[in-house]
Amino acid sequence: MAKIIALSAVDQFAIRCYVNTPFCFPTPQSDAIQTISLHLRTCLTDFARDFPFLKGQIRPTGSRGYVEVNYNINGSDPPFFTHICSWILYSELKDSGFNIHGGSFDLFTLAPDDCGSAVFAVKVSFVDGGCIVCISPHHSFFDGRGAFRIAELFASYCKEERKCSETGALHDRLQLLHGKSKPITHEPFLAGSDADGVDSDFTPPGCATRSSLISVIFSVADQTARELRTILYPHQKDSHTVSRLDVITSLLFMRIMKSRSPNLPAGTICSLNTAVDTRSRLNPPVSNDYLGNVVIGACLDVRFRDSALDPDNGVIELQEIAQIALTLRANILAIDDTAMRNYIACLESRPNIKQYFHDTHPANPEASLMCSSWAAWPAHELDFGSNLGKAEAVRCHTGDSSDLRVQPRHGEDGDWEVTAVLEQSVVEKLKGDGVLNKWYTGDARHLMSSDDEPRKGKGLHAHEDISRGTRLLAKSPLLAFSRNFGEIIDRFDALCKEDQDGYMNLQHHHPWGKVRKVLYLERAEKIVEIYHTNAFGTRDKASVNAMGSRSNRCCAPNIYSLTNPYVDNFLAILEIELARKSSILISNEGS
Repeated sequence: MAKIIALSAVDQFAIRCYVNTPFCFPTPQSDAIQTISLHLRTCLTDFARDFPFLKGQIRPTGSRGYVEVNYNINGSDPPFFTHICSWILYSELKDSGFNIHGGSFDLFTLAPDDCGSAVFAVKVSFVDGGCIVCISPHHSFFDGRGAFRIAELFASYCKEERKCSETGALHDRLQLLHGKSKPITHEPFLAGSDADGVDSDFTPPGCATRSSLISVIFSVADQTARELRTILYPHQKDSHTVSRLDVITSLLFMRIMKSRSPNLPAGTICSLNTAVDTRSRLNPPVSNDYLGNVVIGACLDVRFRDSALDPDNGVIELQEIAQIALTLRANILAIDDTAMRNYIACLESRPNIKQYFHDTHPANPEASLMCSSWAAWPAHELDFGSNLGKAEAVRCHTGDSSDLRVQPRHGEDGDWEVTAVLEQSVVEKLKGDGVLNKWYTGDARHLMSSDDEPRKGKGLHAHEDISRGTRLLAKSPLLAFSRNFGEIIDRFDALCKEDQDGYMNLQHHHPWGKVRKVLYLERAEKIVEIYHTNAFGTRDKASVNAMGSRSNRCCAPNIYSLTNPYVDNFLAILEIELARKSSILISNEGS
């Protein structure tokens, strides 16, 4: 039986995102892959049987201003994926503090395109000695607290502790937020259909071209946050109302906007939008079991003085940070039941849902920042039972975080961790910031060079120790095609002269016995031999990359490829010690 759930206008901006939550488990058993996969898949089936809306897909509905979830009670189970990453050692992930944030998340998490914008999905990545179980609820249906709650329910099924009574807590958010006295549960609620004039084929337009964005993670020591708060408010009687998170948010806002200022017109008004959980402020209050989005943005517009943006004017900057933090806290405290309902009414007054998806940001560095502070959950306490138990580490990331710019939260060591997606030019300027104790994951080509090796040709060599997760930006492949040798010559001939010369200068020490001179001229034979010597990829597809070919021929690669939609290619390096004098192996996996 087909069902439709109408979601409120509060959820519009999260339509393309997943709240990805990877749980890291050691699994020393040799048969762990088959056992764990079967167990989790079975539990997911049972879970979806009791909560059938998890079988749905997120759909925009055209001009009515809603997002809908379409599902069938007897439909297919939510997507379940398994991924074998045998080249990654669980022990190395653990030694690095499970630093699988930012771009490294692409390997272990899901994007909407991976599973058709399903409401809920699970991905299990098996590494050598462990596994990463990523639970991915769609952000249009769940906010941060809801994502934790659905993970908690799934864990209870994995531990064989069914909690079907929770179904009543899954209220329809639109009815609830408009103040209905008796919330309507998801199960019996039906919304309109195509017969109501809704364009069932409507899809949001793609985003406008932006500056190159990269993911970055850094931390601010909790002691630094305390000291900064004391410096900012030495005599303020009401300074106790300003939290350390307010101070960190204001500090980040100031530093990021200072880095963007050379690219912004004079007098630009910069906007800070902080996500505030309003469940306790609504009247009547929303239950803690409610999973939907009840978040409103506390907006703050600032026109920085030129003196505040001066890199050498620290005193003026501190005054600006103090004022921003005070104003931010005042705006957060001002959000009440009336403000929340007015916010919903304002969103719903727009005549066309397409306006929600228009990208109004300029292609140049933006004068806006969104900060989310609701994602602090006790997820590490969840027990999945069976062969898993409690995770050694839990990470959180929103799948397509182009709108969710910065997300500070308390790390496991007590310091404040910040995951951000920022312009590459901004990250470059933040690298030298003494307050931000950053784990930089940007372009790292200065850490290495392509040098001659005696009797080996050229190889890539590290100039200093390179930490796990460091990125190496690479150019697009010279050649990329299916493993059909007949295509090689045609693809090569289509290259420009510079690329042809670069290709022909690669090593070709691997004789290709199937090439017969009766069929191929000497030049063609060399082209094919270079391909056979240098191509990386899958069984069906391969590519030749000039940087990737300056490598050692090693059975245990110390680098693996990832994909980022904001850059052409990049590859993330495992730990490399300078003392090893090791070459760096790069595999493009055919991309």
